[in-house]
Amino acid sequence: MKIHRLSIVFFIVTLVMYVAGNVSLPITDPVESAYALTAKEMVISGDWLSPQIFHQYWYDKPALIYWLIALSYKLFGISDFAARLPSGLLGALSVAWMYQLVRSISGRRLLAIWSAIVLGTSLEFWILAHGIVTDMALLLASVGTFGYGRTYQVDCHCLSLCRYRRVGQGTGGHRIAGAVVPCLCRCDAVVAHGAITVSVARDSGLLVGGRALVRLYVPYTRASICRRLFRFA
Repeated sequence: MKIHRLSIVFFIVTLVMYVAGNVSLPITDPVESAYALTAKEMVISGDWLSPQIFHQYWYDKPALIYWLIALSYKLFGISDFAARLPSGLLGALSVAWMYQLVRSISGRRLLAIWSAIVLGTSLEFWILAHGIVTDMALLLASVGTFGYGRTYQVDCHCLSLCRYRRVGQGTGGHRIAGAVVPCLCRCDAVVAHGAITVSVARDSGLLVGGRALVRLYVPYTRASICRRLFRFA
């Protein structure tokens, strides 16, 4: 896929929009503080595998957002700005990716511009791009999942693997919502057949894609649990 110049322009402009002023935007929300403190403990303890808050293990959310914030802490120091940077970066990538996909799929430059503008200036999107939450990671992976399915006509199993690989990134932001996305990508099979049968699931790539998702996500969860049990043994 050719990278359009306006995709880069949209990324730079929206990144400035979402990052500017974050240095004076304190962390006050209890949800945001939980993510920020967990990432801080990762950096201080050196344990990037098992999320902890107040020295207590907790697995309410997957680790992707913690890793991103912790990496930002390592690069820019522990601050409110660094905690909010990953969401702003992911938001800018989502807007740029939206323009890139619409332009590549439709071939219409004006339509792609308006699609990116509508997404990037939506109130909720703007708020989440400034927040310390998991939504931006899920959105970027979801946009990529749908876009890949529309842009490329490839073997069904290969396509399903690519979908679930991207959604594996999405489950790093939200387990349930991330896992549902690839199923929605193949909702045409449900509409055509009226129900999901073994043959429909096999032909649509859901089975091979599901196995790929399990192989992506289970090793991290298993390693986290084993480390926790080992520490208390």
